[in-house]
Amino acid sequence: MFTLDAPNPPGTETYTDYPAGFNPPGESFVREIPAMFKLVEKAWKSYLWTGDQRYIEDEKLWKMYEKVVNEFVMLHDSDGNGIPEGKGNIFEGSATYNETDIHPYEAGDAIGSQYQAYLAFANFLTIKGLDPQSKAQFQKAETLKQHFNTEWSDVQDSDLYSCAITEDHQKYPFFNKETSWFMPMKLLTTAGPKTDAYLDYISVQLGDGINPSNPKKGSPENIEAYTYLPDTYFPYNRVQEAWKWMQYIIDQKDKPHVVKNQGLNGDYPEISFTLVSQVVEGLMGVEPDAASHRVSTIPGLPEEIGYLEIEKLQIGQHLIDIRQSKTQTQISNTSSEFPLLCVIRFYGDHPTFLINQESKKSKKGLLNGIEFSFIEIEVKPGGKVYAEI
Repeated sequence: MFTLDAPNPPGTETYTDYPAGFNPPGESFVREIPAMFKLVEKAWKSYLWTGDQRYIEDEKLWKMYEKVVNEFVMLHDSDGNGIPEGKGNIFEGSATYNETDIHPYEAGDAIGSQYQAYLAFANFLTIKGLDPQSKAQFQKAETLKQHFNTEWSDVQDSDLYSCAITEDHQKYPFFNKETSWFMPMKLLTTAGPKTDAYLDYISVQLGDGINPSNPKKGSPENIEAYTYLPDTYFPYNRVQEAWKWMQYIIDQKDKPHVVKNQGLNGDYPEISFTLVSQVVEGLMGVEPDAASHRVSTIPGLPEEIGYLEIEKLQIGQHLIDIRQSKTQTQISNTSSEFPLLCVIRFYGDHPTFLINQESKKSKKGLLNGIEFSFIEIEVKPGGKVYAEI
């Protein structure tokens, strides 16, 4: 996202797409529909990492969640299909994070973010013990996802998704950067062959990124757009592609941003924050649940990385040390007070794990359509678990 006082540098007028009569900061504001929903989603994720009860008990936060998933949708849904509409560019109220190309009426990245916001609020309701409301909210999320997959994104005689509804109310079954890759990233698309084909399609459209010797029309010019790509591929265990884009971002960080007065690519906060999260949540596969004193892991390491270690990773009141390889997980609960339930997972069918040198029978599950094996073990304060397949 650009700062509001950035003038159009030469040759980028269509990219920045500022409105006529652009005003100085304080008079013009960026408005993007997905951003509202992400506030609710990220509040839930912050709660999982911290266990901080203020995310549930703070009245102002709770009012914000309720308004976003209810009133905000209704105020921007003129046709009554449950999907908020945008108009024009990011200063008018864009339906998408894609600041260039088309300005859609409805967009896949907004629907994906909306879906995750519904799930987040449903989980908050569950924590509060409001079960009837929680069930209704989960159903609301499922109905939205079903409508997206069976009607909104369906294109006749195509195995790909439409990612937008244009201003003239036509489906847009073409590549549109964030509008496209947010759909699988937010788990809005149904896991299976169609999502796999769409992830392949995204890869083809992107090529190798910004490459003057082999340009791809679909490759964004702005580095911040690429920061979502590892998070698009990690959930589907496509770790080589996720790692490719992590490396790409690192390689580009010291180059000038496409908007020259923004400084270097690495000056963008998205770069550092997303790379850190992609190491912890992507490569290491850490999923926290601080309030329940629980952590789940599943390694997402590419061929180039034999093992990875993190020390003093804070999850609520716990500090843990964790070491991952493709076949081994070691977790140390360095906390002095609370036991930690560790759900250790590996992709594939592994009937038994070796837990602290003792063979244990595993259980099976599906993660975004991919089979995995897991075992649950409680690690006492100061204790350690070593798991191997």
